[in-house]
Amino acid sequence: MTPELDPNTQSQMPRPAQAGDPTAAVPPEAPLAMPVQDFKAAPPPGPAFQTAAPEVRLARLIAFGGAALVTVLGAWQMWAAFGANILPLQYVLLVLFSITFAWIGFSFLSMLAGLLARQHETPADEGNARIAIVMPVYHEDPADSMGLLAALGDQIAEIGLADRTEIFVLSDSRDPDVFAAEALAVAKLRASAPIPVWYRRRTDNAGRKAGNIAEFVRRWGGRYDQMVVLDADSVVSGDVVRQMSARMSADPALALIQTIPMLVQGQTIFARVIQFAGRIYGPAVARGVAAWSGDNGNFWGHNAMIRVRAFAECCGLPELSGNPPWGGTVLSH
Repeated sequence: MTPELDPNTQSQMPRPAQAGDPTAAVPPEAPLAMPVQDFKAAPPPGPAFQTAAPEVRLARLIAFGGAALVTVLGAWQMWAAFGANILPLQYVLLVLFSITFAWIGFSFLSMLAGLLARQHETPADEGNARIAIVMPVYHEDPADSMGLLAALGDQIAEIGLADRTEIFVLSDSRDPDVFAAEALAVAKLRASAPIPVWYRRRTDNAGRKAGNIAEFVRRWGGRYDQMVVLDADSVVSGDVVRQMSARMSADPALALIQTIPMLVQGQTIFARVIQFAGRIYGPAVARGVAAWSGDNGNFWGHNAMIRVRAFAECCGLPELSGNPPWGGTVLSH
């Protein structure tokens, strides 16, 4: 059954592609049902619950148990340093010290758990999943965004994924000057890209970014097995896309896999400090998080590969009752 689109999310209807027509803005629609979830109801059934693997339990013991131990020891030593007569402000200092020490200790022990954990290799069989590189844009600099997609498209072709990968630019731009520039930039990208490039602009921004992605899934989700959702300033390599796709294809129960987000080209002193820190210890900390989280995890919202059908079945966001910000549209990645 073909799902009906919410009338509030109807987009400008560009000419769909026909057989042998390389000039159409969008491909033929391949609808995929994306039901709106009821937050009060039980979640839909997923893969059977499995106890965490022994290596994951060990990583959790090291990260959480170790952090608890060092926090207790640190607080005890600080208490001893204050002596017998503790002043009220020293109690405040002890509480703040303990919280800070726990955070630092957990970061270190989490990193240690990652260093001791077994690392998984990318499967040699890359599978044959159809991949969509999806970039939602809203009043972005089209030259920068399309330039990043052009580089990624070239890398996708170089590693041999051109026959099953497509780029889809999803525009929510309202300013006529901006979307005119977008259309021109996309046309130049399509002329030079070694993989198909599609462009759709909505005239109604219902749901914002989440609504933009949801409409894409409902109209074209059946065309793809996996999608990589990028921000307009995301930089990701073709080899990373290949590795994520191969790992997802090898595990039918894997619905989302994400990269380590890192700041690049920071301009301010603060941004450069964060960028430097992320480069130095970001991979080690992320390796630890991967070790103790196992097959569960927090979605960071950037540069993730998502299994399209699983996303459609579970991630349709409802309108919440009440007034914003506690009601209305869920503002989510």
